[in-house]
Amino acid sequence: MLLRHSLGLEAEAAAVETAVARTIAAGQRTIDLARDGEPSLSTQQMAQKIIAYMA
Repeated sequence: MLLRHSLGLEAEAAAVETAVARTIAAGQRTIDLARDGEPSLSTQQMAQKIIAYMA
């Protein structure tokens, strides 16, 4: 929201949103998003996965 609405950086906001969506679609989740019994990542690990999709 910051990138899009406060800074007017539409392309950058879309890149972050796409990377997050791809990460979740690949089954990577933090504990607050994981289903019962599903493995989860730390927030740092999740950030690294998202960044990898942006590279």
